[in-house]
Amino acid sequence: MPATIQKILKPTKYRAVDTSSSYQHVSGNIITNGTFGSDTAWTKGTGWTIGSGVATFSGSAYGGLLSQTTLTQGKTYKVTMTVSTGSCRVSVGGDGYDVIETATFIIDTADSSTGIFIQPLASDVVIDNVEAYVVESFGNNNHGQIYSGRALEFDGVTDYLD
Repeated sequence: MPATIQKILKPTKYRAVDTSSSYQHVSGNIITNGTFGSDTAWTKGTGWTIGSGVATFSGSAYGGLLSQTTLTQGKTYKVTMTVSTGSCRVSVGGDGYDVIETATFIIDTADSSTGIFIQPLASDVVIDNVEAYVVESFGNNNHGQIYSGRALEFDGVTDYLD
């Protein structure tokens, strides 16, 4: 019986493409006293108090609350915080976000900054659990979609083999 020889063609399309857009922590939490366990590591503007594990703003003078954390120009930071009352604007190096509840956001610092600045947007604001991490986006971190004509997708989070 004659042998059948199959010609294998070189793929003309990507077989797997990195689809990740996630950021990964490359530092520990850089915020000191983000749980407001003591009245330290924050510069309080008019109307702010720290006590009972929270930072509270009351008043109409809209003073700011500044973390005493040095940030580095060109780094990307992931900031997480809980706002249980009111709303505030959080800014780092000029970029700002309005927060009305628990929030996580990514901030690219265009400028070197002395910390994270929290500006109240209401006459009563209560915040807690402020965290910030240096993050980087890594290409090809096992997130990908395989284009093979089969319905396989890997997101790098829930993928495993039994």
